Amino acid sequence: MPLTAPLEIPQTVADTVVKPNIRGGDYRAIDTQDGFFIIRDVETMSSVPNGARGNEEAVDENFLGSIAKYHQSAYETGKIAFPLHIGHHDDQGLKKLEFAGLFKPTRVEEREVNGKKRPVLFSDWKVKADVFKRIQGGELPYRSPEIRNWANKKISSLAILDTEPPHFEFPMTTVGSVTVDPTAKFESDLSPDFKLEKFEEKEVVTFADKDEPKKKEPASVEAGVDGKCCAHCAQYSSMLHKFSKMLGLHYEGGHMA
Repeated sequence: MPLTAPLEIPQTVADTVVKPNIRGGDYRAIDTQDGFFIIRDVETMSSVPNGARGNEEAVDENFLGSIAKYHQSAYETGKIAFPLHIGHHDDQGLKKLEFAGLFKPTRVEEREVNGKKRPVLFSDWKVKADVFKRIQGGELPYRSPEIRNWANKKISSLAILDTEPPHFEFPMTTVGSVTVDPTAKFESDLSPDFKLEKFEEKEVVTFADKDEPKKKEPASVEAGVDGKCCAHCAQYSSMLHKFSKMLGLHYEGGHMA
């Protein structure tokens, strides 16, 4: 009788990476053999007290549930998921970020976060193979959501971080089991109102631990009144400082009309 040929197991990027000996979420991953990997059930966001990040409404279990429903509806009806990128956007939109893939919120469950039981929003990720290799190697252990408008009850994008400490102390993004399944689905297009290079809205709420809520200047503060600077000066001064540094010039700052 002829011998049966051995079953060929497809080579995957995961086979070439040595997993670091660190504790983390050990999330399930699927190699879909299309240049991407799916990572399942990743903690993405938790509750936020009223006003802590410029949010007029407390971000509780119901609020997080609304976020999940928004993204699920957008994906199911419009085939739209929102972006993963490496690093946070800056306020001026000068930083060009690396596109890492897509994410889709899935459910809300209670977990321990920062030492307390809190509702947690989970999501699935569709990650580029080269980015997955870095995640699996322990180079991108944190994540942090970005919110453009709290009233929309959606996450505009999700940052994958290396050195920035996250606000939500979730398990680090480590990979556990990796299976091969070309039929596993997570196909989508980028949201049409998203630009990776720069947000159209000026203010972006990020959840890196270093960020603090921004305080708006009173409307009554006008340029040149009682020696006070106008509210937009700090923003433009920061931009000029960055441009000057790029051009090798020296800028001291000061009032701008």
